[in-house]
This record gives sequence, C-alpha cells and structure tokens, in this order.
Amino acid sequence: MTLTVNGQAASPGCYVEGHWGQYGPDHFADQLEGFGIEIDKHDDPRRYRRIARWIEERSPEPAHGPLAGVYHACLEDDDALLMYANDATEGGFWEWWEGEVFLRSYVCSECGRDATKGMMVLVGGAWREVPPVCDFCCDADDPGCFA
Repeated sequence: MTLTVNGQAASPGCYVEGHWGQYGPDHFADQLEGFGIEIDKHDDPRRYRRIARWIEERSPEPAHGPLAGVYHACLEDDDALLMYANDATEGGFWEWWEGEVFLRSYVCSECGRDATKGMMVLVGGAWREVPPVCDFCCDADDPGCFA
C-alpha cells in the first residue's frame, strides 16, 4: 500500500515536533501547504494567531477584556487541519499525539504486514478509534510502532 498526501508520495513519521508548542498548528498548516493542500482562511490557525496578537497589542488583559471570547477562540486547537490532511491522504492517516503531529501508515513499519485493524478506546468520556496495530510484531501501547 502506497502512502500519499494530495497525490504526492509521503513518508510516515513526525511532521510537527513538540518544541513548536503553541505554534504547532501553524507549522502543521505550513507542512500541509507543502503538499499542495489549500487551507480555507476560516480554518487557518496562522490567521487566528494574527488576530490574537492584534488583541494582545491593544488590550492590557486580553484573556479577560471585552474581546476575551474572541481571543480564547483564536488560541484553541482545532481539528480542521486534521480533516484537510486526512481527506487528502491515502494509505495512512494523520494524528495529534501528545503535542506532536504524525503521519501514520496503514502498513506496519516493522514487518510490512497490513495493519488496518483498529480498536476503540474510551477517551475523555467518548469512544474513539485508535491507530491500527499489527498483532504480529507491534505493541498496541507503543504509539511509535507506526512512526
């Protein structure tokens, strides 16, 4: 199975490292644009960061002032970028994992077997699907298995 993003060959791995911190979504948007994915301005975290910076420059307490709601909304992480990325990806999927963004392959990097069998886990009171695991050689608790 070939891993592609927007029709371009891609390698599984970490595309946004944890050291990017609050600028991680901005860097992720940059990475997606590198694959030729166009991000709508209403979903672009870089636009919202500029709005938040504008509020910070004009308000002594941006988190508590009259524009506090807008300020907090601009800094929230949004899954919109993951939607753009996953819609354009074949043979794998993107995910945030502990502040980092990974492109995961549906093929086990250890043995090359198809690893499309996922599982459901309870996260924050809701069920969600976790990345597929290879029963042959991978530890289901090790997120680095598909890196």
